[in-house]
Amino acid sequence: MNKTTNPLESTNEIKRRKTNLRDGLAVGAILLLALLIGAAPQGDPSNPAIRDFVWAATAYVGVLALLLVSYLAYRRADERQQLVQLKAAAITFLAVVLGLFTAEMLYALKHVNLNAVIQILFIGSIVLWTMLQKLIESRTR
Repeated sequence: MNKTTNPLESTNEIKRRKTNLRDGLAVGAILLLALLIGAAPQGDPSNPAIRDFVWAATAYVGVLALLLVSYLAYRRADERQQLVQLKAAAITFLAVVLGLFTAEMLYALKHVNLNAVIQILFIGSIVLWTMLQKLIESRTR
């Protein structure tokens, strides 16, 4: 019999968490790379299209990978964990909609750069979703 650190967690639960962490770290690395490419100074000011294309392609692949990893994590989860994921996603969706509305208003008033705000909202939504999952999960145990 395998001993676990928490007697309430099964071996399958531990394997699922490790798989989700491994997948999440890979997606995080892709998204961090996209963020670094977007923040890098332009090498050739006369032709910024190449860097912009590489940045957009990397960001697009990162978002697709995030969607795939989220879907796979949902499929691997049990019913209670699926409910936690859906609750966290619903709250995060509302926060992102409010953030986009606020960003658009501030952009219309010429107070913010919309590109920077969207990147902050995207990164913040991933962090918020993860934190909400942990908070909801800790309250339901």
